[in-house]
Amino acid sequence: MSNNHNFDIRSSLKEAISFAVTNCELSVAQIAARMYEISKGTIEVTPTIIYNWTAVSHIKHMPKVHEISALCEATGCFEPIKVIISPFDIQDILSIMDDFKTTKSEMAK
Repeated sequence: MSNNHNFDIRSSLKEAISFAVTNCELSVAQIAARMYEISKGTIEVTPTIIYNWTAVSHIKHMPKVHEISALCEATGCFEPIKVIISPFDIQDILSIMDDFKTTKSEMAK
């Protein structure tokens, strides 16, 4: 894997989350409720928490990975996930996916 990655993606991630929320036909309260449903009750966020995730001025307020996944599913926008994988080149991503598939199949045995 390449070692020339910029992993400080916080501002870009906040912009992508803002894009996902703004372009969703659901209200922020509905997005939070949908995230709760998707996670079978394991993710409890409020509209305020989601707004903090979008605020560049609140750089320390970042969602956890499972919250990003649920947000993407709830909004139908996967820009935040694209930002997360953006430091990697396509070969890195394919290698990671191959490793994941191999590990998953070995665990199933």
